[in-house]
Amino acid sequence: MMTNETEIEFKNLLQHDEYERLCAFFGVQPANAKTLANHYFDTADLHIKVLASGLRIRETDGVFEATLKRAIDAQTSIETNVDITRAEAEAIFDGAPFPEAISKQLNAASVPLSEIKMYGSLTPRRIEVEYKGGTIVIDHSRYLQEEDYELEYEVTDAAAGAQSFYALLEQLHIPTRLTKKKIARFADALAKQKG
Repeated sequence: MMTNETEIEFKNLLQHDEYERLCAFFGVQPANAKTLANHYFDTADLHIKVLASGLRIRETDGVFEATLKRAIDAQTSIETNVDITRAEAEAIFDGAPFPEAISKQLNAASVPLSEIKMYGSLTPRRIEVEYKGGTIVIDHSRYLQEEDYELEYEVTDAAAGAQSFYALLEQLHIPTRLTKKKIARFADALAKQKG
C-alpha cells in the first residue's frame, strides 16, 4: 500500500537529564521503549540530501516501509510511504530500485537511481504518548558513532501544536533548541564522515 502524508511535527533535542525528566513527567520507563531501525539511502554525491529530502526503509517489529520525505518548511514535510515485504527490503539493501511511487519522484528530481545505496542505520528506542490532541514521541537514537535524545510532537494543527509543545518545554525547563529531522542529522553525520 502507498500513501502520501503531510507530517506536522515539532522537535527539540534533549540532554540526557531532560530525557529522563520527560519520561518521569509522562510516567513512562525507557526500558519499555520500542526499537525501530531506520536504514538511510543516498548517492555518493548526496543528491537526496541536497534536495532537502531523505530516503529510508523503516523496520518495526518485522514490518517494512519505504519512505521518501521531502521538507516543506521547518515543521512540515510530505512523505511518500510504501509498505514493502522483508524480501523487497533485502533486495533494495542489495541495490534493487525503490518502489515505483518513490523512484518516479527521485527520477523527476534528476537523482541517478543506479547510484543510490544504503549508507547506514539510525536506531531509535521510541516511547509514544498521546498528549493534547497529538502524539509525543521521546527518542533515544544511535547512528554513525553518534547518540542523541529527542522530543517530537506530531500534530494535525500547527498553531495549536506549537502552543502545546512550547508550553511543555517551558513547564519542564527545557530550552528550545534548533533541531533538524533525524534523516537530516544522519545525512549531516554521513557528510562529516565523508569529509
